[in-house]
Amino acid sequence: MKNSISFLTAISIMSLAMLWSCQKPEMMESSRQGNAINSITASFPGDDSMDNSFAGEIDYENHLITIVFPYNYPLESDIVVTQDRLARIRIQANLENNVLIEPPLLFMDLTRENVITVIDNSAGTRVEYRIVAEIRKSADCELSQFNISSAGLSGVINPDAGTVSLISIEDIGEQQLAEDDIIISHGATISPDPRTAALDYDVAQTFTVIAQNGVDKKEYTVRKSIPDKVPMGMRGNSGTMLWVKGLHEIAGITDPVMVSGIAVTENYVVINERGSSSLVYLNSKTGAVAGTMDISAVSPSRYGNFHATADSDGNILICNATGTNGDNGKIFTIWKASGVDARPEKYIEYMIQSSGMPRYGWEISVQGSLNDDAIITTPVHYDGTPKFARWQVTDGNLVSQTPDIIDLPVTDTGNWANSKWGGDIVYATTEPGGDYFLASHSKDADGARYLFWIAGSDNSVKARGPGAPSNTMLNSVDYAGFNGGSYLIYNYVNTFTWAISASDAVNLYDISSGDGISVKIDVCEPKIYGPTGMGRDPVTVGTSDVDLYVSRNGYYLYACFVFANGSIGCVQYDCIDM
Repeated sequence: MKNSISFLTAISIMSLAMLWSCQKPEMMESSRQGNAINSITASFPGDDSMDNSFAGEIDYENHLITIVFPYNYPLESDIVVTQDRLARIRIQANLENNVLIEPPLLFMDLTRENVITVIDNSAGTRVEYRIVAEIRKSADCELSQFNISSAGLSGVINPDAGTVSLISIEDIGEQQLAEDDIIISHGATISPDPRTAALDYDVAQTFTVIAQNGVDKKEYTVRKSIPDKVPMGMRGNSGTMLWVKGLHEIAGITDPVMVSGIAVTENYVVINERGSSSLVYLNSKTGAVAGTMDISAVSPSRYGNFHATADSDGNILICNATGTNGDNGKIFTIWKASGVDARPEKYIEYMIQSSGMPRYGWEISVQGSLNDDAIITTPVHYDGTPKFARWQVTDGNLVSQTPDIIDLPVTDTGNWANSKWGGDIVYATTEPGGDYFLASHSKDADGARYLFWIAGSDNSVKARGPGAPSNTMLNSVDYAGFNGGSYLIYNYVNTFTWAISASDAVNLYDISSGDGISVKIDVCEPKIYGPTGMGRDPVTVGTSDVDLYVSRNGYYLYACFVFANGSIGCVQYDCIDM
C-alpha cells in the first residue's frame, strides 16, 4: 500500500513538472515610486526622543545625499551640534523592492564624506551616492504667542495674514512685555523687542521675526481689535497640534508610570505625578517646562496626590485615593491651590460614611469656577451599586463638606468595583440637575459599554457614544461650551500587553445639536502617543487623562491629553472667522 501511494505521488509530481515547463513564468511586479532609494534618515544612537530623526535631502541628478542636522539639539535647547557629535550616526533608508545598498547601512561617520552604492536589481543599475552632513540653522520665523500679561491680554494670532489682534475695549497704553509674554521660533530674534522697549499698543505696532539663520524673516502687525467669530462653535479644520512630547523626555518627571492626570489652566499644564512633592508644569502653548509646583502639603504617597484637575479660573484641585492606606483609607481629601505659584490647602475633607472601604478619588472633575459656581465629582467604587459623589459650589462658597451621592444607570457592578474600569464623570453645567457624562468600562442595562450622556433630571441614559474597541477601557471625560457650541472629549486606553487594537486614543465630539454623540473631530491618531505605541509597557491601572480648556478671550479651545508612561500633548482649535 505504501508503494502504491509513492508511485501515484511520483506520477503527480512529474505531471505538475511537465505542466509548469509548458507555461511561461509570470513575474511579480511591485509598485515603485521611480527612485531606487526613496528616503534616508539619521539619528543619534541611544536617544529615544521623538525629535531624534533627521531627514536626508537626496539630489538624484548629482547623486548627493545631504543629512541635515539642526543647529541646536535637543531642539529647544541652547546646546550647539558640533562636528564631533556626528562621528557615529545611525542611518536608515527606505528602498524600493529588489534594491540593495553596499556597504549595508547601520552606523556612519558623518564628519567625513561617505560613499554608498545603490544596487537596483530590477533596473540592473548600480549608482554611487555621496553622503555628507550639514549642520543648518533654523529657517523658522514664527510668532506663536503674544500676550500682555500686565494688561491681562492674550493676542489672537493669524499666522497666514501675519496679524495679532489684542482684544480690548479699554485703552492699553504703553506696555513692556514680560519675558514669557512672547514665544517665537527657537533661535529666532524679534525686532523691535517688546520685552526691552515700552510700546503704545493703542496704535498698530509692526515686528519682524528673524530666523536663526539670519536670512528668513516674517513681519507681524499687532493692533487692538476684535476679530469676527464664526456663527457657532469652532472653525472647521482649525485643529492644530501645538506640541506633543514623551513624558520620559520631560525634565523633572521621575517616573512616567506614576503620571495619573493633568490640570490645565490658561497658561500652564500641570502634570500630576503620584507620590511626588513637586509637580512639573508646562507652558500650555509650547509644551516647554515652565516650572514646578510645590505640593509638599499634600500627603506624600502614591495615593496622596492621586488625581488633579483645574477649574475655568485656574484653581487647581488635587485629591487622594481612599480605601488603600489603612486607617486613613476612609478620609477623602481635596486640596485647592489658586495657581501654580500657590501651595495647596485643604478644601474638602470628608469622612466616608460606609461600613466598607470604598474608593474615592480615582478621578476628579470640576465644571465651572470655584470663585463662582461649580460642580465637583468623583466616582465611588467598592460601595455596592455604581455611584459617584458630588459637591456644589455657589457664589464661591462650598455648600457642604458632605457630598451628594448619586446612583448611576449602569448595572455592571463587577467592573465598577474595579477602580481602573470604573470611570469618570463631568457635568455640562454648574447646576446639580443638569446633564452629565460618564466614561466607563461598565455596562448599562442593555449590556453595552459606551460613553454615556445622562439626563441629570432623572439619571436616565439620554444618549450613548461610540465607546471603545475591545480590550480597551474608557478612562476620562471632559466637557466644554465654546462659542455657543458644545464639545465632549474622552479617551480609551490599553492596559494589556497582548491586545493593542486601536487603543490609547482621544476622541472629540461636537454635540451642539443635542441629538447624540456622533459628530467626530480629529484630535490625534490612535496607537501612537500611548506607552504601547512608544515601545513602552502599558500601565496596568490604566491612568490617563483628557481636558478641555476655553481661553479667557473666548477664541480658542484647547484639548490636552496624557497617557501614563506615554506622551502628553495639546491640540488647539479656534472660532476665528478667517
